[in-house]
Amino acid sequence: MMLLNHTHLVNMLDNSNYREKYIRRGKLQDANSLFINIFPFTTNLSACAINKNNGVQGIVGEFYRIIKKEQTAPIEDKEKARQKIKAYAEECFSNKEKIDVFLNIAEDILFPDGKLNPINRSFLKYIPLSEVGKFRAGETKYAQYLRSMLLDDISGEEYLNAPTEDLFSILISNAFNDGSRQKKDLDRYYILPFIKRNFTEDFIWLRNQDDKVFSKYIHTFLYYYLVNSFIQTSLYIDASIHDVCSKQESTVPIYYLLDEEKTGTKRKAITEGWQGKLGDKLRNLFGKVQAIDLANSLLPEAKGLFADVLEYLNMVYKESSQKGEALNICIALLNEYQSDKVKLLNERKGESIKIDSETDYYKLIDSFKCFLEELILVCCKLQAKEYVRYASNIENLLRIRILKPRGRAGSVLTLDNELLIFLIGMVTKCERCRLDVMYHKLQERGIYFDIESKNQIQKLLSKLNILEKKSDSGEAQYVKITL
Repeated sequence: MMLLNHTHLVNMLDNSNYREKYIRRGKLQDANSLFINIFPFTTNLSACAINKNNGVQGIVGEFYRIIKKEQTAPIEDKEKARQKIKAYAEECFSNKEKIDVFLNIAEDILFPDGKLNPINRSFLKYIPLSEVGKFRAGETKYAQYLRSMLLDDISGEEYLNAPTEDLFSILISNAFNDGSRQKKDLDRYYILPFIKRNFTEDFIWLRNQDDKVFSKYIHTFLYYYLVNSFIQTSLYIDASIHDVCSKQESTVPIYYLLDEEKTGTKRKAITEGWQGKLGDKLRNLFGKVQAIDLANSLLPEAKGLFADVLEYLNMVYKESSQKGEALNICIALLNEYQSDKVKLLNERKGESIKIDSETDYYKLIDSFKCFLEELILVCCKLQAKEYVRYASNIENLLRIRILKPRGRAGSVLTLDNELLIFLIGMVTKCERCRLDVMYHKLQERGIYFDIESKNQIQKLLSKLNILEKKSDSGEAQYVKITL
């Protein structure tokens, strides 16, 4: 239990932090991640873009290098790779014929189609970032975001099994481990607690699979968790404007379709899917994330989303006579931000805005919950027009594989068969599992289906011979996936 000296409670809230970081040369810096990082992107789409043609290849390589904590130079170019291997081979072999044979073998194994082929997990660290600069910056941020999903009390290296120590892998590793890549400070991101728990559990399961399975599915696994974390975080942020007391303890239901399914306007994948729960609601995502950042700026250290901030404030000032003074500090921040933001927007071409300057927040706001609600409303109302593009980063990632256009129904979250089978294998850990338990485990990972989709899934599982019914178990059905 936290014990506090009440004479110092008000000093725990500090609106001067806002001025120190948000004000530059007398003007507001219109940012939203100065005190807490929620998403690994900004309003500058070109600085955090995802290479749709490359998928998450570059992200996988960078993620692996981060958790390995190795100064490994990725294999950027086939010819340069050949030169490095040749230089190392010349140190190991004196016979030129043997060197040429080794080079040919290395080329056939590593570059069968001209591109790097990670033959086992020890080669994942060599996957390079995209060639185009704007993609490299985005992939680096996304890899650091994924690293933040691992539980903090275990180091990244503990999540990895030792790579296969065959002679070829050792030789290639020695050839490229030249320390030419400098270490970088990592950005840390806020991750929903249940996402961290699930990611850690599922990653440990995947790393315990054999090399072939791990190397094949690590890309799918990381892509799914990026998507799931972005969606669930957005859902909690959007819900917070209605109920800032929402605790981040479990997934918010959002519905998916299978790729081959037809779309009906009354299907839950429409009414309670992307269009119904997110879609246009993400237009104000920048403003809401900025409100989270401002709220955290008041605290000695960042706590998280609105519910985390509110819980902290209510706990600290629950029985304090200084609650009113602390609330005044919050309101002073709101007034100062509003004044600075209006001034900033009115100086921009096409952004002129008028706001009721007569609003007396000292009379209107009587609780920390009310303060947070007003802060959200003000930040959304004063969000710059062009910042609706902020959420495009999420949509662009989803459109690589999951978010599909469905005519008049709009965009729908869908799963192809390969992704569905992998997710079922992941949540059941490839063990025999009752069908109803399987659906529950999928829901714990943010994947919901209506009855029509469940019927389609059962038909697919039956067709693949991985759905069984035991006569001694009544109507109970079981599924077991082998990846």
